[in-house]
Parts: sequence; structure tokens; C-alpha cells
Amino acid sequence: MIGTRDLLHALDLQRRLDAPLGEILIYQGLATQDEVLDALCAQCRAHRVDLAVDPPDPTLTEALPAALCLRFRVVPWMRVGAFCWSRPAIRPILTGYGPA
Repeated sequence: MIGTRDLLHALDLQRRLDAPLGEILIYQGLATQDEVLDALCAQCRAHRVDLAVDPPDPTLTEALPAALCLRFRVVPWMRVGAFCWSRPAIRPILTGYGPA
């Protein structure tokens, strides 16, 4: 559990550095990567995917431009009828892309 003082400090760093809160919590030693990923999944009501165990659908290679995937660290993984992502800030960028 993260204490109030630590959380306020992490939020201040997030504001000043413009970095994801989870990355700050990990860097500060306040949470592990697994804890942050589990929390993000719970927040978004999503399932965690291990791409080594459950690799992306190879037919989706044209779903998004490679440069966009690299820039925003996203992977077209499975066709479900909509895009899902862990960072809402990229929603406007993906608006022009979607299921055919």
C-alpha cells in the first residue's frame, strides 16, 4: 500500500515530469511493474496479456502504421471490434483507425 505522503510526492513528480504515474511509482520503488500493470488492468477492466505466451494475430500487421505503434508503444493484438489501450491520451490519435 502506498502512503499518502508518497502518493502526493509521486503525483507532484508526474505533474513536473509529464510521466505516467505508474512509471514514477516503479522508479521510486513504491510499486513493482506487476503491481502497476495489475492496477491498470483493474482500472480499465481489462485482462493482462503476455505477448510471449499469447502472440499478436499476424493478420493485424496492417491495422496500424508501424511508426505509430513504435511511437506510442502499442501492439495490434486481437480483433475485437474496437481499439483498447492503456493510455487514454492516445485516443484522439487512433480515431482515424479502426475495424473495417
